[in-house]
Amino acid sequence: MKSVRRSTQPTPEVAQWYVFRSGEAKGPYTKLQLWEIEEITARTKVRRPEAEWQRAGEIPELAAYLTQK
Repeated sequence: MKSVRRSTQPTPEVAQWYVFRSGEAKGPYTKLQLWEIEEITARTKVRRPEAEWQRAGEIPELAAYLTQK
């Protein structure tokens, strides 16, 4: 019987974050795209589709992606 090798490739992240800037919602973005494209700060308003707008600094899972502006 052959052994089955599982892929060690990480599962791609689903784009699920929206950013509120200049009076409009933009997105969806992945967490990395929030940092790379939108350059979010702790004060940037973000949300997932099912959630209310919050400042990025209030969301623990985004902390690693925040810039110090």
